[in-house]
Amino acid sequence: NQGVYGNAYIIRKLRARGLPVNDTLTEDEELEQAGCLLKKKFPGTGSAADLKHMSSFLANRGYRVSVIREVLVQKGLLE
Repeated sequence: NQGVYGNAYIIRKLRARGLPVNDTLTEDEELEQAGCLLKKKFPGTGSAADLKHMSSFLANRGYRVSVIREVLVQKGLLE
């Protein structure tokens, strides 16, 4: 399950457990993981109809809006 969750989710879970938050993903790492996750969950090129589902899928896993937007731009679904 490595690479399933974004920084926001990980940080929230660590803080809830009272653990220190030191090592977080860089934006490039988070972007790469989000892209891989979308490829796995939504194989193929994707369509504009899938846009909402893809955005929600990543947001529910704690990915930042900027990362979600960039992944969708790379997939050619946003400009």
